[in-house]
Amino acid sequence: METYENILVVIEDQNFVTKAVYKAVNLVQRSHGKVSILLFNNTSVISRFSNYIAHNGKDKSSTTLHRKGAILQKLINTLKKSGVNISSKLITCNRYDAILTEAEDNNIDTVLLAASNHDFWDTYNVNPIDSYLIGHCPHPLLIIKNHEWEPEGNILSAVEVFNNKSEHQQLTKKVLEESEHFSQLLTGSCHTLDCYSDENVNMYFEPSQKESNRDYHLSLMKKYCQNYHLSFENFHLSQELPETAISQLSTEIDSELVILGDCGHRSLLNKFSVHVSDEVLNNVNCDLLILKP
Repeated sequence: METYENILVVIEDQNFVTKAVYKAVNLVQRSHGKVSILLFNNTSVISRFSNYIAHNGKDKSSTTLHRKGAILQKLINTLKKSGVNISSKLITCNRYDAILTEAEDNNIDTVLLAASNHDFWDTYNVNPIDSYLIGHCPHPLLIIKNHEWEPEGNILSAVEVFNNKSEHQQLTKKVLEESEHFSQLLTGSCHTLDCYSDENVNMYFEPSQKESNRDYHLSLMKKYCQNYHLSFENFHLSQELPETAISQLSTEIDSELVILGDCGHRSLLNKFSVHVSDEVLNNVNCDLLILKP
């Protein structure tokens, strides 16, 4: 189970919102942890161009960054005075990989950030910062959207109970542990989702008889629910693709948080395809917690 005792909040200059800071404060006040804030200065050509257009053909990137840094430093000072355990120093960097280095050097256990503006970045075929971190960050990644954490709300966790690979079993265990943890942390109810394939998905793939058997999936999930004190009544089984089923159920139950596992494998091939985590991020309206093996 993750501890959420040393959280790094990443704020992108192109998406300058502070909602991730307040979610981080919410977490550390419950876990007695610490928050650090990193302002990411996106120095890509696209970012500089959009800044240039926004300021009527004037290059004010350095001035704008300085102003945003001052706003964050003021927020840090205010939170510190109110008793929040937050690092006094604002961290800045301008490379994606520098965020990972910062997290590693400071023993960060969780990274938080607001969801990027995918409509903007997709227009230029540029990989946004949240997609990069989904693929490369080895730490739990909590991506913040616009849904508040309401008391007695719903948490949705997506699992693969049939997958026998050790990496996937480890992820399923982590997802279920975090589901139990967050249901207590947020005093909410946890819904668990598993997807299974029909026997004739397409001409190239035919799952085993057990994998396509609904009752077999139900029996496996019942054992997991008992082990992690989760309600079997809130278990959902779907024949939809995972990204579709997660988005649909999240909307149906109005979830505060979706939890799923991601192996983080990125290759040249899947740079040109949509990853399940990215697809879920694009389609859910609530926060997304992505766990790694």
